[in-house]
Amino acid sequence: MVATAARRGFAASFMSVTSTVYLLLITDFLMALTCLPVSVLLTMTDLRQSWLALVVVAPLLCASLTSVFAVFDKFADDGWNGIAKNYFRTWGSTAKRTLPIGLGYSVLGMVIGVDWAAFAGTDFGFFARPILAVIAVLAIATFPMVCLLMASGFKGLQSIKVGVPLAVRRWQWTLLNLAVLTVFVSLVFARPALVLLVAPSPVAYIVFGGIKYSLTRKNNE
Repeated sequence: MVATAARRGFAASFMSVTSTVYLLLITDFLMALTCLPVSVLLTMTDLRQSWLALVVVAPLLCASLTSVFAVFDKFADDGWNGIAKNYFRTWGSTAKRTLPIGLGYSVLGMVIGVDWAAFAGTDFGFFARPILAVIAVLAIATFPMVCLLMASGFKGLQSIKVGVPLAVRRWQWTLLNLAVLTVFVSLVFARPALVLLVAPSPVAYIVFGGIKYSLTRKNNE
C-alpha cells in the first residue's frame, strides 16, 4: 500500500512538472509570436538608432504579458487545450486597454532615457538623475502588477490606481519581482537572441506567482 501511494505521488508530481513545462514552452512561443517586432529590434538592430521604433512597438509587451498572465491564471481549470485559446482571446479582448497603457509606459521610459542623457555632466543632473532612477524603478516594478490586474478585468487607469499603491504596500514581493526583472533585462542585453527564446515565460511565471500572493494577501485583509 505504501509503495502504491508512493507511485501515485510520483506520477502526480511528474504530471504536474510536465504540465508546467508544457505551459511554459507554449506560452514562450505565443509571446515570441506576438512580440516579434520587439524581438527583431532587440536582436537585429542598433538600439542607438532604432530606439524610437522600439518605443512604438513596445506596447505589444503589455498586451502579451497581460495575456500570458490570464493563461497562467486559468490553466488549472482549462488545462492544456485552453492555452492558445485563452491567450489570443485575452489579447483581443484587452488590447484596447493594454496597448494604451503599454504606450504610456513606453513613452515614460523614453522620457526618462532622454532626460537621463540630457542631464549627464550637468549640475542639475546631480539632483535630477536620482529622481529619474526612482521613477524608472517604480515603473518597472509596477508594470507586471498592472498587467495582471488588466488580465483580471480591471480597466486601464483603474489597474494603475490599484496596482501602484498595492505594489508599494507589498514592497517585499515588489523588490523580489524587480530583482528578477533586472536580471532578465540584463541578460536580454547581453544575449538577446537566446534569452528572448527561452526565458520570457519562466520569468513571467515567477513574477506571476509573487503578484498572485500579494493579491491574495490583500483580499484576506
